[in-house]
Amino acid sequence: LGMFDPQERVPWSQIPYAVVGSDAHEALSLDASRASITLLKNENQTLPLSPAVKKIAVIGPLADDYQVLLGNYHGTPTRWTTPVEGLRAKGLEVSYATGSEIAPGFPALEVVPATALRHEGQPGLEGSYYTNPAWEGAPALTRQDETIDFIWVEEGPIPGAPGDSLSVRWTGELVAPETGTYRIGLRACNAGRLFWGDELKLEYDNIHHPLTRFFSVKLTAGQAYPVTIEMASHHTDPQARLLWAREDADLLSPALAAAEAAEVVVLCLGLSPDIEGEEMPVSLEGFDGGDRTDIKLPRPQRELLDAITALGKPTVLVAMGGSAIALPDQDVDASLMAWYPGPHGGTAIADVLMGDYNPAGRLPVTFYRQIEDLPDFKSYDMAGRTYRYFEGDVSYPFGHGLSYSSFSYGKVQVPATIPAGEGFTALVEVTNTSDRAGEEVVQLYLTDNEASDVKPLRSLVGFQRIKLEAGASQMVRFEVSPGQTALITEDGRTVYEPGTLTLHAGGGQPGHATTASAVVEVK
Repeated sequence: LGMFDPQERVPWSQIPYAVVGSDAHEALSLDASRASITLLKNENQTLPLSPAVKKIAVIGPLADDYQVLLGNYHGTPTRWTTPVEGLRAKGLEVSYATGSEIAPGFPALEVVPATALRHEGQPGLEGSYYTNPAWEGAPALTRQDETIDFIWVEEGPIPGAPGDSLSVRWTGELVAPETGTYRIGLRACNAGRLFWGDELKLEYDNIHHPLTRFFSVKLTAGQAYPVTIEMASHHTDPQARLLWAREDADLLSPALAAAEAAEVVVLCLGLSPDIEGEEMPVSLEGFDGGDRTDIKLPRPQRELLDAITALGKPTVLVAMGGSAIALPDQDVDASLMAWYPGPHGGTAIADVLMGDYNPAGRLPVTFYRQIEDLPDFKSYDMAGRTYRYFEGDVSYPFGHGLSYSSFSYGKVQVPATIPAGEGFTALVEVTNTSDRAGEEVVQLYLTDNEASDVKPLRSLVGFQRIKLEAGASQMVRFEVSPGQTALITEDGRTVYEPGTLTLHAGGGQPGHATTASAVVEVK
């Protein structure tokens, strides 16, 4: 990849954003987002939403968050769509409310609006733009910027100048509409500074990714507070965003009002890359240094979920995040896991909710009910870990995922006997029994019924994602290798033993989905 080579020797660095962000690549990104969405629950065929539904409340601290689309390690997209924007693009009447903090003491930050910024009596701040990353010399451009919400990718802000190496200084005043305690944040790359009056409140430098830092301050309504914001970039994708949130705001009441007025509520809840990640200065209830200390939804979001579902409105939960969540969704009508879905995640989510895309994603991990069900984190014993060894109840099992289509499985065709140490072929016919085309992830699990040593409950030995038109059938073929039939002993030896193997084929694990089975005798 040339990560440690001079830029001129790395061919990838010469690829322009016009190629990276081309229509074909944007379409591929959208396809990936759609394909990864996993429909977890769909009571009474709540989804897809009826075309008669016109008024939706989209609620939650992740519903209109750009960063939650991208996760932790990512590039800079040229275009993006949040769930709020995606549903509005469907022509629906969408009301939006944050509803809660992301986690206790961690509100969702939003761009400071032009109405709260002022320079010489005009909305916004005055920006002085320099063609170097050190604010040196005279500015090449001075202009009034109504908001500080910039991500420059294809072109920089200074006409005729390179877009990557620059610095900007914004000056003016911030005026709060209401008295209260506010969190003021600056997100910038590669360097950022924020002066509150003459006091330097935020500073960071030589950061190779966009970084958000913030501070809290009490503001009086109508009072003007002098503010200076500086950003500098010597890398690609310069950006700066001035953000804020009212820390003592009543977030729940507007959410309840929006839900009451809507026909359907879409709750966007889960995790954020601002609080889960690698080596982060975060210490919150449920989070420590970027690590999670609990698998539940953060408490403010659980309280929001309880308050919304108590209204009795049709409610869909859209969970987002980079890891498994113990979802308390017993009171929601439908739920899906969108992960960190990528820049077009909002479009993909809207497509699934409205039935313009038939979901077929599957969980690559187990969603456990509570952290108490898991073994000691410091123990490396596999007992009770992963779908292969866990015997308790789970919220959603590894391999789980629903569809708007339905599928049936014929008999699994395998040899009656095989010699120990040899592989074999397994065939199963899959039929789309619905009136709608759809994709199915056909999974093949193997259980060794007579192993002499510690054995997994089952192991996934193959899967294929197939698309079937309504009423169509397809024979799916799996090649089971010798190694997949072997027993690995506690001392690490590979052993091929006689006995019987049970094969299950279906859209999920046996016991959690409808499967067909067959037995192979090993001699």
